[in-house]
Parts: sequence; structure tokens; C-alpha cells
Amino acid sequence: MKMGKIIEVTVTKGKTFTTLDAKGQNKWDRIEYSLKVDVSDANGEGDVEDVRVRANQLLDSWLELFKPVDSPQIEKTGLHLEPTCSNEFPELITDTCIVTRDEGGVSLKPKQFLGKERFNDVLAYVRGAGGRYLPAGKDSYFRIPKKRV
Repeated sequence: MKMGKIIEVTVTKGKTFTTLDAKGQNKWDRIEYSLKVDVSDANGEGDVEDVRVRANQLLDSWLELFKPVDSPQIEKTGLHLEPTCSNEFPELITDTCIVTRDEGGVSLKPKQFLGKERFNDVLAYVRGAGGRYLPAGKDSYFRIPKKRV
């Protein structure tokens, strides 16, 4: 079976981020760009692939320029404070994670599978506090380092 000639390439990319609503609660937003390119004059698959790569690069550069209006959320919510015990964390964290503090900072180990939405909420909190996610299968956890002053 012979395939027809490609005449158009469409590339779509987006970025999901959190902002604060009027009540000071996190909400998820998304910005998305789509680019449609006419490749009817392309000379083979190499030219089409080149167009696709360049379109991806252009969309990546547009997304890099985008900064949410409410960024950074951490300044507004006060999450930059170093918690000393689990009751200083929001309910989202204490309900879903085991909080452990040591000399280097705080570890948050999920009590169970979080699912995509809760995982993203916890990750947004952790990143806002200067932390990161450390994947290790069932031993995965979030880590917020102690502030270096």
C-alpha cells in the first residue's frame, strides 16, 4: 500500500502550571500553542521531518517565554517557611505523605499511590519550597532541602 504525500504538519505543545485563585487556593492552568505548516512543496520525508523539528523548537521557545501572572506562588502562600513538624504543612501534604525531618531538610514519602492530580499538587508545593521529586520505584519520595543562609 502506497501512502499519499504529506501536505501539512501540525505541532501542538503546552505547559501546565499552578496559579492562585481569588481565595488563595492553588488552581491548575494550561497554555497551549499550535502551529500548522504547509509542506506541500517539501521534497521528501527529510524536509517534512526538518519542518517538524523546527516547529517544535519554535513552540519550545514560545513556552520558555511564558511566565504565569501569579508566579511564584510560594511567595504568596508563605510556603517558603521551613517546617519543623508535620502540622506546619498544608493538609494536602499531611494527608498524603509521611513527613520526616533530618539535618539536611524534610522528606515527604507518599503513604500510597497519589494519582496524577495529587502527585502534581504535592510536586508543585515541593518545587515551590525549593525541593524536588526523587524517583525510586516504591521508595520514591519528595525532598525539601534545609535553607542555606
